[in-house]
Amino acid sequence: MFDWDGTLFDVFDFLVDTYTKVFSEIGVEPWPQEKYRTEFRCDWKSLLIDMGMEQHLDHLIDVWNTEKYEKENELKLHDGAFECVKKLSADKTLGIVSSAPKEILRSEVKRFGLDKYMDLVLSFEDTENNKPHPEPLLTAAKILDLDTSKTVYVGDMVEDIQSAKSAGVRPIAVSWGIHSPKTLEKEKPDYIAKTFQDLLEYIETLD
Repeated sequence: MFDWDGTLFDVFDFLVDTYTKVFSEIGVEPWPQEKYRTEFRCDWKSLLIDMGMEQHLDHLIDVWNTEKYEKENELKLHDGAFECVKKLSADKTLGIVSSAPKEILRSEVKRFGLDKYMDLVLSFEDTENNKPHPEPLLTAAKILDLDTSKTVYVGDMVEDIQSAKSAGVRPIAVSWGIHSPKTLEKEKPDYIAKTFQDLLEYIETLD
C-alpha cells in the first residue's frame, strides 16, 4: 500500500508555495522550507494552529483547490513512480491509503493512469480516524483481505511510519517526499528507499 502526496505524487514545492501564498495574504511570517521537512503533519487542520492560521482554514482550502486546478498540468508523479506501480501490480495487491480528500485523490490517481493498477483507493473521508491512527491501514487490509504482517506501507512522512507500525504493517519510508530522511530515521522504519528502483529491489527481498 502507498501513501499518495509526497510518495507517488510530487507535491512538496506546490505545498510550500501554496502555504507561503496564504501566509503572505494574511500577514503571518511564512515557514522556511526546511521547517516543512521536519514539522509538517498529515493532520494539517490541527497544524494550522501552530502556523498561526487557525482562523483561515476555509481560505487555505479555497487557495489550495484553485492553485491545484490552475497548475494541474505542472504537477506530476515522482520520476519512476508509474513504472514502479505497474511492475508491482503484476503479482501484488496494491492500494493507496491517503489523508487527501476523496474527490481530489481519485481524480489525481485517475489522471495519471494509476487507477487501473490499484485494487483500492482510501481517502481522508473513508475512516473516522486518520494517520497516525492505524484505522486507515487496518480498514484497507480488511477490504482487500490482506495479512497485515505480510503487507507493506510506503510513505514519506512520520505519520505513515507510525500508522504502519500501530497497524502491524511493515513500514517503508522514501527519501524524496515531504519529511527529510533524518526525520524519518527517528521513527525506525524497516527501510528508507532512495529511488523507486531501490524500493522495488527491497520489496522483492521480502517474504
